[in-house]
Amino acid sequence: MLLSALRRTRSVPIPVVDQHHGTSTVRVNLPAKCVGWLIAVSACLLAVSSVTADDSAIIKVEEDWRVEIGTPSPEDHAPQIVTVLSPVGDLEREHSVFELNHATYPEYSSGGMQLQCWRRDWLSGFGTSPQAKKLDLHNEVITFTSAMRIDDGALEFQIRNGVSQTWSTFGGNGYLKTRYSTTLNDLANYSPDVSVANSRVSFASHRVRKLVLTTVRYYSQEGLVTTDETQRIVHEYSPK
Repeated sequence: MLLSALRRTRSVPIPVVDQHHGTSTVRVNLPAKCVGWLIAVSACLLAVSSVTADDSAIIKVEEDWRVEIGTPSPEDHAPQIVTVLSPVGDLEREHSVFELNHATYPEYSSGGMQLQCWRRDWLSGFGTSPQAKKLDLHNEVITFTSAMRIDDGALEFQIRNGVSQTWSTFGGNGYLKTRYSTTLNDLANYSPDVSVANSRVSFASHRVRKLVLTTVRYYSQEGLVTTDETQRIVHEYSPK
């Protein structure tokens, strides 16, 4: 009778979900009539684990920038600053270019600001601020947030929380915002090093004392995950 009972059991892998170590499996011998029920339960547990992982994925990044102007020259359209934001470790996919104190599309204009979305070397769209004044104040400090997020199959770039003396507040009103379809599911490959390596004072660098990425914030669907307050200096100049 014991041998007959053993023949009616099967060794079944059962998933064990641990919030700290992920999902693993153990094998147990169970009556054959319970196997179907356990398979269904196992599928549910794996589905819950998958949803949990998706909820923790990074889907939004915000970069805080600070620009310290020295002596601007509105007659020379100077200085001109560019910051870059990419969802991956290079500029081979979609990325944004934010131009400060100038705009280059559809044709060059001095003053103001423009946010562009690029797909490698192809311009896929841009937004230009109606605030078109030129920098002309000595020792002006400009701060703004460059943000990107994955939302319903789209990658969105936006400039927010801008503050300056020349333009007062800027960003967050729809002018400096682009949104395009993407195959990316998260921003796991984002690196602030890419932003630092590609951002610059593109013209009259001696008129800018400092360009620095001050803070990076990472978000999941559940909210803020972590904040990186490493000061990453792109440009620094001290006039003699």
